[in-house]
Amino acid sequence: MGLAGRNPQSAPFFFLRVALRVRARVEEERPDPFKLDREGFRRWVRGRVGRAWLVETGGPIAFVGYVDVQRPEGWLFRGVYTRPEACRRGLARAGRRGAMSVRRPAGYEIAYHGRQRAKADRAGALRGRPAAAGEAMGTYLWTNAKVLAVDVSVSRDVAQAFLPEALSLAEPATATLFVADYPETAFGSVYREAAVLLHAGDERGPALHCSWMVVDDDTALILGREVLGFPKKMAEIQLEEREGRAVGTVSRKGVELMRLEATIGEAETNPAPFFARRMVNAIGTLPTGMKRIDLPPAEEHIHSARVGEAKVALASSDRDPLADLRPAASGSARLVHLDFGSLAAAAGGGQSEILGDAGADWTLRHFFYRAR
Repeated sequence: MGLAGRNPQSAPFFFLRVALRVRARVEEERPDPFKLDREGFRRWVRGRVGRAWLVETGGPIAFVGYVDVQRPEGWLFRGVYTRPEACRRGLARAGRRGAMSVRRPAGYEIAYHGRQRAKADRAGALRGRPAAAGEAMGTYLWTNAKVLAVDVSVSRDVAQAFLPEALSLAEPATATLFVADYPETAFGSVYREAAVLLHAGDERGPALHCSWMVVDDDTALILGREVLGFPKKMAEIQLEEREGRAVGTVSRKGVELMRLEATIGEAETNPAPFFARRMVNAIGTLPTGMKRIDLPPAEEHIHSARVGEAKVALASSDRDPLADLRPAASGSARLVHLDFGSLAAAAGGGQSEILGDAGADWTLRHFFYRAR
């Protein structure tokens, strides 16, 4: 039949984008995601190109699909689409086998999404032995994340006022400002994020406290606020990297609140942890009171980390008084490419722990700031 299968990393992602739009509108009877959020959908597709597989028949591309989840129990193969004129020629099976032959360690099975499962079961496709210890893949909630982070000195008195009871600011008074791009997540959102993390500690030891965080995706906002106590709000966030420079910006309600302009240089030989650090946030409501929640260090795998220097600018609005922190004009920068967040910990509820009250006075001062 003259089939040729390949990963489309070096090819335009146009066909994958079209295929996913067709599946959404025709097969799954959902609105066209391209019309709902054009740039968000493009970023979502780009995040899957590296895991996709094409089949050509000597002419145009005829089949595409991508590997979504890789677990010892099985693989989830999604976005499966065959051109109507090329159906019933075995292209889907060839595409799945091609992707698995390149990506699958011995012992992995493949599962299929929705209607594809029944077809695959009838075909008896790609079944194998249970995976051996140490073969686990796809174990992170966030993969291929990129984070631009800058450590800067801040006003001690102002920063201390942002901390819940029982937390004290570290010496010297320091904040980590970051802008992040998350092109792949296990919960289906592709989004950007920015935050202010204050370096602090309590009787248990050092900890970071997230005093301010914004995202550009409502699912990420709800999960972060309700489950982990991150004070997330919506904003417009950009992160760009080119020719040894990285720029992250955050705008909210017409005000540019954060700008990080970094010159990135040499790689870290032994990268320091980023998300693999203990955090103490505040969670709750005004009627019930806010509680301190202890979040253990996240599991992470750092692919690369480069260091440099960055210029920092924080501004304020009536809803986001970031400039009150009076950050230094520059600080040490890192550009980190990593996977993080354990699927196993999320499934088991993690090891988070409620430590005690955040303080009545602190709650009254900060609850509405966190919600506006």
